[in-house]
Amino acid sequence: MNALRWLLKWLAKPIIQEGVMLVSLVVLFADYNWYHELQERGYWVAWLRLSLRVFYAYLATWLVVIVNRRWFKLMIYTLATLLFVVESFLQLRFHMDVGPAMFRLIAETNPQESREFITNFVMARPTIKVFALAAVVVGEIAIAERYRHTLAQWIQRIRLQPVLLSVMAVMVGCGAWASLSFVDLFSYHTTERANRWCDLDPVAPNDVVSSLIFALHDFDISNQETSRSMQSNILASQERATLLHPSDSVTLVVVIGESFNKHHSSLYGYPLPTNPRLALERDRGNLMVFSDVVSPFNKTSTVLKEVMTTSNLADGITWDQSPMFSTIFKRAGYQVWLWDNQRHDSPLATFAFTLNAFLYNPQIVPLAYDKLNEQSFALDSELVQDFEQHAQDHLTGRNLVMLHLMGQHFDARERYPHKRLDFNHFTANEVPQQAIALSEDARTHIANYDTATAFNDLVMKMIFDLFSNHNAVVVYFADHGEEVYDWRDFISRTDNMRINAQEAKYQYEVPFVIWCSDRYISQHPQEVAQMQQATSQPLMLDQVCQLLFHLGGIQSPYYQAQHDPLSATFKPSKRILNYVVDYDSLMSQRDSLRIK
Repeated sequence: MNALRWLLKWLAKPIIQEGVMLVSLVVLFADYNWYHELQERGYWVAWLRLSLRVFYAYLATWLVVIVNRRWFKLMIYTLATLLFVVESFLQLRFHMDVGPAMFRLIAETNPQESREFITNFVMARPTIKVFALAAVVVGEIAIAERYRHTLAQWIQRIRLQPVLLSVMAVMVGCGAWASLSFVDLFSYHTTERANRWCDLDPVAPNDVVSSLIFALHDFDISNQETSRSMQSNILASQERATLLHPSDSVTLVVVIGESFNKHHSSLYGYPLPTNPRLALERDRGNLMVFSDVVSPFNKTSTVLKEVMTTSNLADGITWDQSPMFSTIFKRAGYQVWLWDNQRHDSPLATFAFTLNAFLYNPQIVPLAYDKLNEQSFALDSELVQDFEQHAQDHLTGRNLVMLHLMGQHFDARERYPHKRLDFNHFTANEVPQQAIALSEDARTHIANYDTATAFNDLVMKMIFDLFSNHNAVVVYFADHGEEVYDWRDFISRTDNMRINAQEAKYQYEVPFVIWCSDRYISQHPQEVAQMQQATSQPLMLDQVCQLLFHLGGIQSPYYQAQHDPLSATFKPSKRILNYVVDYDSLMSQRDSLRIK
C-alpha cells in the first residue's frame, strides 16, 4: 500500500508542482479544429483529443519536474510557444495544419525563396494578428507563473485540489490510452496507409503536437518511397527499350479524368445525353468503349502513383518499386509531355504533397518528361488550349502526351463555364426519375455534376480535334468514380478500406475509352481490331502501362504480355481494391443474392 501511495504521489508531482505549466502547455498545443470536431464527430472524439493534449502537456511537465532546472523549463516553454506561433500562422494565413508538405517546402527552399517568403508573408500585416495572439497568450502564462504559488494556496484553501487532481488524472489516463493509436501509425510504412490513418483514426492529427508527429513520420516514409522510386527510374533510364516499328511515328495521348462516375455517362446507359460527342465518335467507328474497368483506389494521389508507373498490384509490385512508364517511353525515343491541371491545386494538402513529391521530384523529372506545363487553369478547356499553344509545330516524330484534367472534381459547379452554351446544361427538374425523392438541393448537385460531365465531353472533343490529323491514339480514363446520390442520400467518396458492392460500383468503376484518328485506323488495322476485341476484358488501371507499351511498339523488360489486354496471351488478374477487397468476388456475391 505504501508503494502504491508513493507511486501515485510521484505520478501526481507534475500536476501539483507544475500545474500552471501543464495548463499553459495544453493551451499552447493548439487545436483549432476542436470545436468543429465536437460538432462533427461528437463529444467522445472531442474529449479524446483534448485528453491527448493534456497527456502531451503532462509528459512535458513530468520531464521538467525530473530535470528540475530553470533553463530546461524555459526551453520547453520556448518550443511550445514556437509550435503555437507556427500553427497559428498556418491556420490564419493558409487554413492548414503543420504537415509533411511544410517539411518538404523547408527542405527544398533556397535562401532567395526564404527571403521572399519572409517579405511576403511573415512581415505582412495580417501576420501581426498571429504575433499579437502569441503575445497575449505568453503574457497571460507569465502572469500565471509569477503568481503560481499564490494560486496553489488559494486552490488548497477552497479544497479544490482533490477535484482538480481527479479530473486531470482521468484526462491523462484517457490521453495515454488515445496515444496508443500512434502505434498503428508507426506500423505503417507507406504514405497511403499513413494518410488513411490520418483520415480515419479518431485521434489523428488536429492538435499541433499530433500533427508534428504525423508530419515527421509521413515525411520520412515519403522520402524512403521517393528514393526507391528514383532508383527504379534511374535503372529504367539505362535499361534496353527498343521499338518494334522504328519508322512508325505514332502519337499516344493519355488523358486522365477526375471523379467520373461512369453511371452518369450516356456511353454507359445514363438517360441524360452527357456524352453526345463521344457517342458520335463511337458511332463513326473511331471510339472504343471498354465496359469492365476498375480503379484500385478512390483517391487521386494513390491511384496515380500506381497508374503512372509499371506497378502491378496483383503481383505485389507497388509504385515505389517501379519506374514511371514515361521514363521507358523517353528511353525508347519518344518526346514526353505532361500537362497537369491539378499540379497547383491544394499543393500543401497531404494528398497533394505525397503525389507531387513523386511526380515532380527534381531527379525524376529529367528522366520522365521533356515538357511540363507551368500553370494550372480554372477550366480544362484552357489547359488543352495552353498545350496546343506550346505544342504547335513541335509534335513531330513519336510523342507521348499526358493530360491530367480537373474533370468533375468537387465542386462540380466550378468545372464548367456557366455562360458558354455549346454543351448541355442540365437542371434539377431533368435529373433521372430515381432522384425525385431527393431534396431540391441534392437534385441540383446531380444536375451540376451531369453538366460538368457534358463539359468534359466537350473537352475530350477538343483533344480529338487537336490530334485528328496525326497518326494518333487517345486513351481516356478517370482516376476513380464518385457517388452522386446514386443509391443513398450522399455525394463524394468514403474512406473505408472495406467497402460494399454499391460503393465499389459508383466509386471504383471508371469509364475507359480509346479513340483513334482516321490516319491511325488506316495504318494500323490489326491494332484497331485488337482494341475492338478487348472492350469487354476485365481490367484494372494499373495495367494501363502495358496497353500503352503495346500501342507504342515498345520492347522492354517492363512489358508483361499477360497483363496487356490487347495481347493474345492476356490473363485477367485478381482485381483487389484498397489492398483488401476482391472486386470480382464482391460483385459476384451481390449478383448471386439478387438471383436468390
